[in-house]
Amino acid sequence: MASRDPTAPATAGTAKEVPLQAVQAHRRAGGARAAGDRGRPLSDQCGEANPPYPDGGPPIPKASMTAIVGITDGRTVVIAGDSAGVGGGVTQPRLDAKVFINGPYVIGYTSSFRMGQILRYAFKAPVPPEDDEGLHAFMCTGFINSVREGLKDGGWASKNNEQEEGGSFLVGVRGRLFEIGEDYQVGELADGYSAVGCGAEIALGALHATGDTGMSLEARATAALEAAAHFSTGVRPPFTIVGTTKSATDGHPGSEDIPPS
Repeated sequence: MASRDPTAPATAGTAKEVPLQAVQAHRRAGGARAAGDRGRPLSDQCGEANPPYPDGGPPIPKASMTAIVGITDGRTVVIAGDSAGVGGGVTQPRLDAKVFINGPYVIGYTSSFRMGQILRYAFKAPVPPEDDEGLHAFMCTGFINSVREGLKDGGWASKNNEQEEGGSFLVGVRGRLFEIGEDYQVGELADGYSAVGCGAEIALGALHATGDTGMSLEARATAALEAAAHFSTGVRPPFTIVGTTKSATDGHPGSEDIPPS
């Protein structure tokens, strides 16, 4: 069998060899971000990819981590998250929780620890309207506009092809659960639960499986995170669980921390 000339261009259906020097250069130039630069804090990127090799080889995946789950019964919203910080070949639990309370909102984030720090400490949470019918419109406008300004002021928001991008997180307020996308869209899931992060699909399966069991919201959220931690290398305990309940008397929510699992 005739051997193929290694200098000949690759054709369809033929594996293309990537020179070792190109791989090393790619990692030095930017591929190291796939594992978290040693000069940077542990990242929280989930599932995106770095640019391809200089000669068109495959991209190197970024580090993946985090499972954030949210669930509501129409009055109480529970959001729970793991503690994993992933960088390089190292996974370490973080003390700075990915789930917290800011004003009337309970928030659980993925995408970036820095984004979460801005949302927790710098973001000035706007007061939501008292009427339920206008809440989604408010979340899409007043709330998101405040988030955008906060992330820009904190130096974290970015633009891609002139489109402004933020990050992904869950928000609970007034008994309702919202999922915020990287393009700032505001989703409200018909199932009454959602999940984000690299462990999201596993967590969603667990939330679906526990739907008719009579388990409490906290127990279902914990079970979802335990499933994600069992199967995903980017999810680690301990878990932080925070709930917010819509008051039956005045409509204003009250939030509380639930002891970590």
